[in-house]
Amino acid sequence: MTDDFGKLIARVSDQELVPESREEIRQYKRRIDQQLRDLLRQGIADGSIIPIDPKLTAFAIAGALNWISVWYAPDGELSAAAIAEQYAELLTRGIAASPPE
Repeated sequence: MTDDFGKLIARVSDQELVPESREEIRQYKRRIDQQLRDLLRQGIADGSIIPIDPKLTAFAIAGALNWISVWYAPDGELSAAAIAEQYAELLTRGIAASPPE
C-alpha cells in the first residue's frame, strides 16, 4: 500500500480503467479478498481466531490497509516497515489492554 502499485490498486476506481484492465484489476482484487477470507476461515477452524464473519472482517482489514495509500508519506514519521508492524499487531490483537475472559 506504500508503493505505486499498491496505491494504484487501492485508489483507482475500476470504472476509470479500460475494460481489459478493469477486468484484470477486479480479478486481482477478488483473489486477494478470497485469500484473506480463506486465511480467516483457517484461523477460525484452528482456534487461533475468534468466531467472526470472514467477509465482514476481510472488508474491515482491507479498508484499513487500503487507507494507508491515502495518508502514507515516505518521508513521514513512520517507515513502511514500522507501519506494517503496528498494523499487524493492531489487526491481530485489537486495542484491548487484556483479552476478555
